[in-house]
Order: sequence, then C-alpha cells, then structure tokens
Amino acid sequence: MKTSLFRLLLKFQFWQALILLPLLNACTFEEQQVLNKIPEQVNVQSVDCFVDETDSLGFEDVLINPSFKKFNGPEIGYGHLRKNLWVRLVLQNKTNQTQDAILSTDQIILEKVDFYKKKEGKWHKEEAGWGIAVQYRELPSYLHAFKISLMPNASDTVYYRVRNQYQVVRLPLNLFNQQQFYQHYHSYLFYDGLVTMALITAILYCLYNLFYSSQKDRKTLVLYPLCGLNKHGMLQLIYWSIV
Repeated sequence: MKTSLFRLLLKFQFWQALILLPLLNACTFEEQQVLNKIPEQVNVQSVDCFVDETDSLGFEDVLINPSFKKFNGPEIGYGHLRKNLWVRLVLQNKTNQTQDAILSTDQIILEKVDFYKKKEGKWHKEEAGWGIAVQYRELPSYLHAFKISLMPNASDTVYYRVRNQYQVVRLPLNLFNQQQFYQHYHSYLFYDGLVTMALITAILYCLYNLFYSSQKDRKTLVLYPLCGLNKHGMLQLIYWSIV
C-alpha cells in the first residue's frame, strides 16, 4: 500500500514539474532575439553582436569598432564564453510621441551586465548582474531590466556588455512598456515560487520517506534530491522511477 502511494506521489510530482518548468522560462516556446511586445509603437531595426577577443576594450573603443555582426540565431547565446560580449540594438520610434519602454531579459544568471544609452546627448551607463543589489539597479527587480526613452519618429542605439565567468552567456531580450513589464515580472515571480515550492516539497518528501520505504525506492530517494537541482535530470529520474 505504501509503495503504491509512493509511486502515485511521484507521478503527481512529475506532471507538476512538467507543467511548471516551461512557465518559468519565458523563452521556452517563443524564442527570438528580441520579443517585442509593443510592435505598433517601437520597431527593433537591428541586433548585432561583437565578442571582444582581447577582453580589454572599453566602451569608447567599441563605439567605433566595425566588427559587430548580425546574430543569426533564435536567441542571443554564446555558451561558456568567458569574454566580454557586446550587443548593439537599434530601436525606432514609429509614432509622433515619445515612447518610454523597458528592455529586459529573463536570464537571471548573468554575473555582470552593463547597459549604455544616450541621455541628454551623453552616453549613460547602468549596471546590473549578480554583484548589484536589487535596490541599486535602475529598475528594482531580479530581472536585468533597463529603461529607454525614444524621441518621436527617431531611431536610437543602445549597447549591452555581458560578462560571465562561470555561467553560460545567454541573453533572450524582451521589449515592454512599463505596465507589461511589471505584469511579466510578477508572473515570473509567481511561477518561480511555484517551481521552488515543488522542488522543496519533493526533496522534503524524499528525506522523510528515506526511512520508511523499500530498499529499491530508497535508492531512488537518495539520488532524487541531488538531481532536483537540475530540472532535466529531475524529470528523467522521476520518469524512470515511475516506469
């Protein structure tokens, strides 16, 4: 009876994780370089990238660098780069009114993010990343988000500098107005909380049943919390536990 209940709970956790994990990643089903949520107001004219092989160029050097190339892929990603990645975006205001927008990425695991934009005719730098506390960012959120203001019927250029030493470099971008951004951010936190609760519940359940299960199930329970840190490994482990 206890073994049947154990397998039933594992099935429930498998389907719970299967449903929630795609929701945690906003780019799971709609992957493109910039997911533009305000296409009637702002047009993304170009997205170009440049990898600084010397790992030493400053922003002034990058401004005159001709090595930017169009990124040909569903989303900006360079794996374990360990070099400075520069991303140049050209945005066009299609209206006769000033448009205030927000550029954001759902890729929280970015160690260092610098954002350059023109403000009153001068380049202005904003910072985000693991090393910058939320309250010191331009937008107080866990997402690396920055404000931009586009003049009527004009184009403007902004730059990202992304540097990761220990994590993969991945930069799926979203373009929102302010209301859309906060709706997206609150939804992200909600789904993130659900997934975290599911993982914690699964791990606690395994630890509790470690002393009240058969020897076969006990082996699974020992490996289960370890694979819980990896969503793909977790799903595979639960699946093979069921079958």
